[in-house]
Amino acid sequence: MHRKLLPRSLAALTVAAVTLAVAACGGSGSSDKDPASAVPDRAPVYLEAELRPEGEKGDDARALLGKLLRTSDVDREIAAILDEELKDSKESLSFREDIDPWVGDRAAVAVLDQRRGREDPDVLVVINSRDDEKARAAIAKVRDVKKVNHRGADYYVNKSEDNAIALVDGRVLIGQETSVKAGIEVLKGDRDPLSEAKGLKDIRDQLDDDRVGLAYANVARLGELSEGAVGLDWVETAQSLRSAFAKGEDGSFGVGLELDPDALRFEAVALGAQAQQVEGEASDLLAALPEDAWLALGVGDLGKTLNQALDQVAKEGRSLGLDPRRLLEQVKTMFGIDVERDLLSWMGDGAAFVRGDAKRPGGALVIQSTDPARSGQAVARITRLLRALELRPRTTRVAGVSALRIDIEDLPEPILVAGKGDRFAIAYGSAALRGALDSGGRLGESRGFREATAKLEDVKPSLFVDTPALVKVFGSELDDDPRARKALSTLGPIAGGGEVDDDKATYDLVVGIR
Repeated sequence: MHRKLLPRSLAALTVAAVTLAVAACGGSGSSDKDPASAVPDRAPVYLEAELRPEGEKGDDARALLGKLLRTSDVDREIAAILDEELKDSKESLSFREDIDPWVGDRAAVAVLDQRRGREDPDVLVVINSRDDEKARAAIAKVRDVKKVNHRGADYYVNKSEDNAIALVDGRVLIGQETSVKAGIEVLKGDRDPLSEAKGLKDIRDQLDDDRVGLAYANVARLGELSEGAVGLDWVETAQSLRSAFAKGEDGSFGVGLELDPDALRFEAVALGAQAQQVEGEASDLLAALPEDAWLALGVGDLGKTLNQALDQVAKEGRSLGLDPRRLLEQVKTMFGIDVERDLLSWMGDGAAFVRGDAKRPGGALVIQSTDPARSGQAVARITRLLRALELRPRTTRVAGVSALRIDIEDLPEPILVAGKGDRFAIAYGSAALRGALDSGGRLGESRGFREATAKLEDVKPSLFVDTPALVKVFGSELDDDPRARKALSTLGPIAGGGEVDDDKATYDLVVGIR
C-alpha cells in the first residue's frame, strides 16, 4: 500500500479526506452512519465532512467549487486532480471507476494518540461506503498488502509502510495498523465510540445544522497528546498549559464549515474556555484604521485583556517558575515604571494593521486612550526605559507631533512611538504612524471592508484581511505553483468577529469567494 494512497501524517490525511469530500459533492448517497461511531472516544482531534450535500446546500457547494476551481465542469476538473494523485501513488486505481462508485455521504479524519518513539501521531480515516462490493473491489487492487483478521474482521496491511485498510460495517477504515485495529474494536463494541462522548455532542449541538464540515478538539486530550509527543520531562508543562485553556476535562473546541455560493463560513465555539468577557469592542477602531491596510486585527479593552492574561499566566506558571507579576515589580524597582498604572491603566480598545508591499511594509498598533494625559506621559517613560537598555532613542516630528524614534540595525524603517489626542501608536515606519494618527481615508470606507463585514451575522468585526491585496503583495512567491495561485485568485476579503459569554466563546469567520 503506497504512502500516497494512505498518507501517514495528519496533514496529508486531512487533505485526502477533504479532497474526497470535494470530489464526491453532489449526487446521492445511501449511507447515513456517523463516522465518529468508528472512532475511539478518547480521540483528541476529529474532523468530518458531508460528502454529498443535497438540495440548496448541494447547489451552493457546487457553485462555490466552480468559482474556486475556475471551471464550469466541476466533476471533470476534480476527477482529473484526483486521478493525477492516484497516478503518483503508483496504484492501479481510477477515481471515477474505483473510488467514486462506493464513497458514501460522510468521511472523517481522527488523531488517536502519540506512540512513544514516533514522530507522527496515530491517525484514522473513516469513509462511509454506499456500495460495499465496489469498495472491496477497489481495496483488492491495492498492491503489496497482506490479509489479517482482528476481532473477527478482515483488514489488509503493508507492514513496511505501517499502513492498513479495512471495510467494516459499511465503513472504510484507513490509517496505521494500530489505528485501523482501534477502529475495528470500536465497531465491534469493545471500545466506546467518540460519537457518544460529551465533548463532541456538545459541540455538535452548538454549531449550525447547515454545516458541511466540522473540526473538533478536546483540550484535555490535546494535553495528553503533547505529553506523549515530547516525553515525561514536559508533562508538567503540558498539564499547566492545558489547564490555562480549559476548565476541567470537558474543555472542547469546534469549528463548523458552511458553504454559500460566494463565501466560506467558519463558525468556531469553545466550551469550558477560560476566556473572560471584556467590556470594550474594537470594531469602531478597526474601521478607523488606514484604508490601504490589508491586514487589521482588533482587541476590545486591551488593558483589561492584558491584565487578565498576566493573571492567568501567573496562576498557571507558578509550578514552572513563571511569575510575570514579579518581573513587573522588578521593572518598577529598576526603571521607575509601574506597568499596570503607567501603561495598562489607560489602554482601551486596540487595533493593529499592516500595509505596504513585500519590499516596503509598514504597520502599527493603535490604542484608544481612556486617559490622554496619562498616555501622553507614557512616551517619556518608554524613553527612559529604552535609554536604560542602551537603545539610544531619538525624538522626531511626525504627523504634527513629537515621536520617539528607535533605529534598529538591518531594519530599513524606524520604530516610532507617539500619542495624539486619545490615540497612542507604536508604528513601523513614518508613513504607518501618520496613517495611525491622522485623519484621512479610513478602512471602514473601503469597498473591501464593507463587502467583507456585510457577510458577518450577529457579530461585529475584529479581523479583516484584504486577500486580493495580499495576493498582489506576495504573488511572486506563488510563481512556481500555478494551481495555488489560481485558487488564491478566487479569494475575496475576509472578515471575522466573536464574543465571550460565561464559559463559552464564539467566533465567526467569512471568506469571500469571487
